[in-house]
Amino acid sequence: ALDDPQAEVILTASSANEAEVQPAGWCRTEVKGNVCVLTPGHNLEVWQHPTYQTIIRNALRWGLL
Repeated sequence: ALDDPQAEVILTASSANEAEVQPAGWCRTEVKGNVCVLTPGHNLEVWQHPTYQTIIRNALRWGLL
């Protein structure tokens, strides 16, 4: 469970055998920069998905602000 009150959940996921939705990506702003965590990506199929590639690009751009 994500217990960071400053974290903004930007992505959720659930597996076929779980009814509960879990945070799969979150971000927050720190004093000296931005933090983004993405937890999906355990296999090549996920990394090659165009939507996931867009999420990664956007997270990298945001982190460089």
